[in-house]
Amino acid sequence: MRPIYLQMADFNSDILHCLQELKEGRAVCIHTEAGWVLASDARKPTPFPKGSGRPVLLLAEPPDLFTYLSAPPLNIQDELQSFTMPTAITVSGVLGVDDSWLNDNLSIAVTLARDEFSFHLVKRFRHPLVLMAVADWNGFKATRYNEPLATGFQFIG
Repeated sequence: MRPIYLQMADFNSDILHCLQELKEGRAVCIHTEAGWVLASDARKPTPFPKGSGRPVLLLAEPPDLFTYLSAPPLNIQDELQSFTMPTAITVSGVLGVDDSWLNDNLSIAVTLARDEFSFHLVKRFRHPLVLMAVADWNGFKATRYNEPLATGFQFIG
C-alpha cells in the first residue's frame, strides 16, 4: 500500500482526492493540528506493521463519541475539548473499528477533529479514521520542520 502526499492547495479537491483514496483502501498523508499523520479507514485492517506507532481514532464531533464507544467516560467530551494541545484519550469498548487497530487490552486512543480539513474529511467519509503520527516516513522527516510535528498527540490513559 502506498500512502499519498497532499499539497493542500485546493481544499475541496484535496478532500475529494482523500475520499477516493480512502474508499479504495489506501492510507493518505494529511496535515492535522497534531502534525503530519497517515489516515486510514478504521473499519479495515491496519496496513501498518505492529509497532509502527500508537494509533488514534479520529471522530468528527462529540455525538460520534456515543456512536462509536459502547460506554464512553461521562466527561470524555469535556476533557477532549478542554485541552489546548492535540489530545487523545485511551478508551475501550470501541465499536465499528477493526480489531487490528486495538491494543492488547482492546483499547485505542480517541480524539475529535479540531482542524477544518480533518473535520470535513471524517464527516464526508462518514466513518472514523485511524491516524498514525509521521515522524520519519518515506523520506519525510517531520523533525526537520517543527518539533510538534514529530511528537503528535498528548496521550491520556
